[in-house]
Amino acid sequence: MKLLLHIGTDKTGSTAIQKHLYANRRWFLKHGVYIPVTGLGKDNGHGELLETMSPEAMSHVQAELLQARQDGYTRAVLSWEGMSFMKPTQILQLGLSLNSLNLWLLIYLREQADITQTSYLQEVKTGASPFSIDDFQGVPRSTSALRALLFCYSPRRNYARLLRKWMRIIPQGNAIVREYRRDVLIDGSIIDDFLSQIGVHADRDFLRREQEANISLDVESAIIMNERDNASSTSLPRKADSFTLLSIIDSTGFGSRYFLSPSRVASIRRYYKRTNRLVGDVIGSPIPDLFANPRPCARDYTEKQIKNRTDFKRQRLASLQAVPMLFTTRIPHDSPSKNILSAGWSTMQEWGAWSEGADSEIRFRAPFWMISHEKAHVIIFLKGRYQGRNTRSEISVNGLNYGWLDLRRFVRTITLPVSAMQRNQTVVVKIAHEFAEEQSSPPNTTMSPPTAFGIEKFGIQFSNPE
Repeated sequence: MKLLLHIGTDKTGSTAIQKHLYANRRWFLKHGVYIPVTGLGKDNGHGELLETMSPEAMSHVQAELLQARQDGYTRAVLSWEGMSFMKPTQILQLGLSLNSLNLWLLIYLREQADITQTSYLQEVKTGASPFSIDDFQGVPRSTSALRALLFCYSPRRNYARLLRKWMRIIPQGNAIVREYRRDVLIDGSIIDDFLSQIGVHADRDFLRREQEANISLDVESAIIMNERDNASSTSLPRKADSFTLLSIIDSTGFGSRYFLSPSRVASIRRYYKRTNRLVGDVIGSPIPDLFANPRPCARDYTEKQIKNRTDFKRQRLASLQAVPMLFTTRIPHDSPSKNILSAGWSTMQEWGAWSEGADSEIRFRAPFWMISHEKAHVIIFLKGRYQGRNTRSEISVNGLNYGWLDLRRFVRTITLPVSAMQRNQTVVVKIAHEFAEEQSSPPNTTMSPPTAFGIEKFGIQFSNPE
């Protein structure tokens, strides 16, 4: 049986491929391609299996593949972009575990000047970087600028060296190298290209998943994150900032994609030109000149333009931060924070807050990543106490009415489809009170606002049926 190892690399559509493998596993089986279930994740392929390669897990996948071969399958796929970062010893260990199979390799490669910038923007999205966008500009005169320069010429992007490690377990002629560029991919799609490489084609039964599963920051957003990292932002606010900037990109459009000067781009391309030519020799298969016609990827803005664009995003970020972002927790039974109680509430007390008037409102934003799961829901947990004759509340979320609910206990029926989120993943919970005329007057006072419901606990969870 032919076992294809799809090893990435990063920022070459691997997440999209892996989401389709999971969502279409039955389709692949029907079309003669076996996708091992051991260690298969919803959007990271076989990362759980291949990251550790534990003896027990590898034994399970070997048994799966053996049974698949006995059942008549002639092709199988293991996919995880983390394989492109494996050390030689790990590659040999994998090869020994799979030595009874006809191993093939599939790798997508992105031109080095392009991936240098895309990788940096991805790095800033997920964590603080030791160097900033400014460090890439001009002659390096600081330690951080020197690090940025070395990042431009990373040995990781020596693709001939990368493939040479893998050819220790892959027979000559069994490696497929594809250039990751829309005008080179089959039908301009990484999914259609991937299917073509394993010998199948999508039909009406093939389930298409969203393509923008792993978007990066743009240059303007990365500059803002650089500023916040220099201000020592803690991890949770940093996540909120990153998700908010991604949300701004989603709602207003992508800004600048590249930040390297034309001279730096040309230098990077000269640096990798020789090793790119060696790729065909390394894999034992003639391939056209790799990246022979690279697309433009140099900085194309002036300092004034980037400043104006960054200022716009900075102002938009500040505006959105007025609406707090809530993160899911395993048991979201926490007291509500004051800043999510947007209207119709009295002063916060130790236990929570009483409602004021006939209606109350809770407003917050959900993390941007949730909208990449189109069939998912946000479950809203709301619990409190009632005043006077009140025993229930009418709940609506983003215009969806959930009827009258008794909120003295947690209910699991307030589930908001992620597709119903407002712009920038905003969620507005409105609570209508049945008998708001009830009074709760402390001693020695003559008037108090109408109260009906006292909120004690609030939280959200994420539910994804896929």
